[in-house]
Amino acid sequence: MYCPNCKQEFEGKFCPECGTKLVEKPALEGGMSINLGDANAISGDINLHDSHDVTNVDNSVHNITNNTTNITNIAAQKTEMELLQERKVEFMKIVNKTLADGVISQEEMMLLENERLRIGLDAISAKRLIESAKNNIINMNKSGLNPTQLVIMKQITKMIDDNDTERLGRQLSRLEGIANSTNDEHTQFIYYLSVAALDPDKLISEYESSTSDDYWMVFWSYIAYTKKNDFKRAEDVLNRLSLNSAYSPENTVLLSTVGAMREFGNETALKLIESLSGNYHEYLEPFAKSLYLLLEPTMAEEFGATTENGAFYTENLLQFEDEQAKIEREKAEANKRYTLRMVSVGNNSFKISMILKSSLGISLSEAKVLMDCSPIEILKNASRDEYSELYEKLTSNGAKVDIIGM
Repeated sequence: MYCPNCKQEFEGKFCPECGTKLVEKPALEGGMSINLGDANAISGDINLHDSHDVTNVDNSVHNITNNTTNITNIAAQKTEMELLQERKVEFMKIVNKTLADGVISQEEMMLLENERLRIGLDAISAKRLIESAKNNIINMNKSGLNPTQLVIMKQITKMIDDNDTERLGRQLSRLEGIANSTNDEHTQFIYYLSVAALDPDKLISEYESSTSDDYWMVFWSYIAYTKKNDFKRAEDVLNRLSLNSAYSPENTVLLSTVGAMREFGNETALKLIESLSGNYHEYLEPFAKSLYLLLEPTMAEEFGATTENGAFYTENLLQFEDEQAKIEREKAEANKRYTLRMVSVGNNSFKISMILKSSLGISLSEAKVLMDCSPIEILKNASRDEYSELYEKLTSNGAKVDIIGM
């Protein structure tokens, strides 16, 4: 204890010299003090160091300064980003105007470079904007079909309507080429529908190796898996389709109806299809009618569905058979015989006469006689393989030809 009057240390509560009440010893000059208490013991030396070091205070001030600097830098960066965006917008307007005709000439590239320098846009950003604009033009061009493709797609659609799978099969590679060259949705629908019907293994391979998320590829893959009795993967397809909010859920109900019909029978499938309100995609109308043909024929007739106009779907998408049954069916089909009857020649009579000459091994004059006698039977007792090429050539050049089964 410490006597403030005598300025000495003593034990007890009062100074033995002057009687002044003792107090705790004040801190050493410089701010350091230690109070160990009555019961504490210390082993070793204690070194007290009187320090005027204000590093901590300086650091605090330094940190505050740094934080202020960072805030200032962020604000500056944000302003620069805004300026960059303005430059990009201005440059993109010029690029789009330059690309109005679909191409950028060498002279126009030089003009764009001058505009880039004037605006103050970096070269990398400018290059990316030009490439983006070009890609937009390409995608816009891909969205439609050219006149030739329109004619081909019209013919292929008719093959589906007529259930002419023989001709459709020969057109699959051409159809694939068109589908790869365009974003046209109806073309994508027709292509994947056709592959699911005629070559489900090919569609499964495309689906499993694809990185795209084409809706109709995914949709018709369900049928392909179902035809191969792979119900686990078919169910995975349904789950994937359910995540696509751009299309009506009733599309997947149609597929579920197919699965129910295959696994649980028509009664369960009928309950599913009766839950529909008709909100499925318009492209699926023939598919829906064909399901009704199988499950509720009377109601299907009210919708205008018939065995003839639904044959492609009922025979190629909704008819499931094991491998042995398929082999027997194809064998029976191969043994069938047919007659080709040319109903009319069309407008390209010279081309038709040349086709008849080369295919039938006759002279041009004999070919002309056949044409003049139309309608006339031009090939009899022929197998599908024997008549298919001639039929394809004649119909693709405007002639109307009937196939008559024997």
